[in-house]
Amino acid sequence: MFQKFLKKNTVSLEDFREALHILILLCERLEKNISELKSLETTVNKKIDRLEQMLQKAELMEEMVEKRDRDNEVRALSDKGISSDEISRILNIPKGEVELILKVQNGKKIQ
Repeated sequence: MFQKFLKKNTVSLEDFREALHILILLCERLEKNISELKSLETTVNKKIDRLEQMLQKAELMEEMVEKRDRDNEVRALSDKGISSDEISRILNIPKGEVELILKVQNGKKIQ
């Protein structure tokens, strides 16, 4: 089959060498691009990992702020004379948690 191709499309040895040279150059460029892409992928993955760590820290900080705010709400309602049962219902948190928050806050005031 290749012989039929050569008979129909005569290619000089010089043309074949030039085509081979171009093919080699293209392969080298492709290998370089692949290497650069792998390097970029590594860099991007490291940045993604760092962003995920930062997001986890931010979520923890947000939880801490929300807990502090909730604790302050419990204290404010308690200071208004509202019972633990009522605070539990208003804030939709267990009564035991309300009582624990108040005990911890009362312990902080005593010290």
